[in-house]
Amino acid sequence: ACASAGNYTIFAGGSAPQVNQSETASVEIWNHLTGEWTQATLSQPRKKPEAVGVGQYVVIAGGEIAKPKPPPSFPVPPSSTPPLTGYTATVDVFDTATGHWFTDQLLSPRQYFGAAHVVGKAVGASEGGAAIFGGGFFDDMRLGSVDIYDPATRKHTRAQLSHNRSNLKAFGVGNDR
Repeated sequence: ACASAGNYTIFAGGSAPQVNQSETASVEIWNHLTGEWTQATLSQPRKKPEAVGVGQYVVIAGGEIAKPKPPPSFPVPPSSTPPLTGYTATVDVFDTATGHWFTDQLLSPRQYFGAAHVVGKAVGASEGGAAIFGGGFFDDMRLGSVDIYDPATRKHTRAQLSHNRSNLKAFGVGNDR
């Protein structure tokens, strides 16, 4: 996931070849003003998260996580082996004004979803706007729910798409003036 806010661009999560293509918690932070790179760690390793810049915040949400392998207490036929991946609702937020991180949760775990920055009184957002995460995939089903998250107030609201869908791309336009 990649997003910019303030003087920073953040690259977070993904797959790491040095650890067998598994999920990574690695975060690379580039400061546009100084040209310096720093590193941080997500609260949870994951691949396929989405990221959005909202005012002074970079919001990194959702994605695919590894599930622990079940204990080998009895033989399990390959067709009934549980999946070794799951989905997360975890949100990591970087405050570019303070340099601090905090965590929160989406209303629904998801991956393969669209994310955008929105502004306006219609979504109940504070002055900096809100991150909107819509559709996606969870537990073998496509989602139609939309999580609207304001990182300044940590307020969550919910909306609904006209039909369930995954593999979305989203972008925000306009303002409330």
